[in-house]
Amino acid sequence: MDGKIITATAMHLNNDSDYTTAQTVSVTFDQNNASLIAISTDATFADAAYEPAKQTYNVTLPNAFGTYTVYAKLRSSAGGITVLSKQITYTAEETINDTTQQPIDTPSETCILKEGKPYKSPRSSAVYYVTDACTKRPFQTAARYFEYFLSWNSVIVVDANVLGAVTTDPAGYMPHGQLYTPLVNTILKATTDPKVYWFSGNNLHWIVSETVFNTLGYVWNDIEHVGASILARFTHGEDITQHHLRPNGTLIKYDYSPRVYVIEKDPQDSTRQVKRWIHDEETFTSLHYQWQNILTINEAETYPNGETL
Repeated sequence: MDGKIITATAMHLNNDSDYTTAQTVSVTFDQNNASLIAISTDATFADAAYEPAKQTYNVTLPNAFGTYTVYAKLRSSAGGITVLSKQITYTAEETINDTTQQPIDTPSETCILKEGKPYKSPRSSAVYYVTDACTKRPFQTAARYFEYFLSWNSVIVVDANVLGAVTTDPAGYMPHGQLYTPLVNTILKATTDPKVYWFSGNNLHWIVSETVFNTLGYVWNDIEHVGASILARFTHGEDITQHHLRPNGTLIKYDYSPRVYVIEKDPQDSTRQVKRWIHDEETFTSLHYQWQNILTINEAETYPNGETL
């Protein structure tokens, strides 16, 4: 027999189970004639060293639940190397016993999976959110996932056929989730509502038309798409109209000047607004304003001067 030929024809994890509730899994081989074997969950084997070959090994998976690939590098006495790999999903026991893993007949008005939960199939790293409309949307990034859930442990592993039976949402993306806090002076829109809002830090202000939106110098790429639950956390302030572009109390400045103003109702005419110069930092601080709330506006947007603060 050529010493460089390794006859381990297959690798098995936990007797070919797709799932494990234990972090440590067994690794076995068919027809193992290797002299040395290294085993790792890292394809580069950076954390693994060769050890004398035997029929059964144990490998410890990473701490977090998820689907992992176990790699084995088998070396013959003559130096020949073969690499084998196999996947297994480390998950909670209740996930394995979840009845949603098998396709079931359901009325058309009932979703095969539970709405508001994250799902994945055993051999895919993609995680999907099932919406209230019983469609699925992919999480594009881990950061977006953690705007909805606090841990990867929330992900439920189901059969690929079950996940495939849920229609892909036409939106094709996940908006910001309920754990996300928008920044002051951002433009927000719920995916289920055509209204666009300016966020002042405390209140939402509806921008009533596309004309007003354009007058304010915004572009559609400025809009942050969020879940309706985020908008529900804030109160609604004054609408932003062509004749009322900034809510009273808005802090503004112009590029050409360091002066900071606050927009207020004109005391002589309640249908108009004026800008009042906040003449020093001490006054600014005493009024409990915050520097990050100052909005730099276009010089074409003008207001009559009111009394200096």
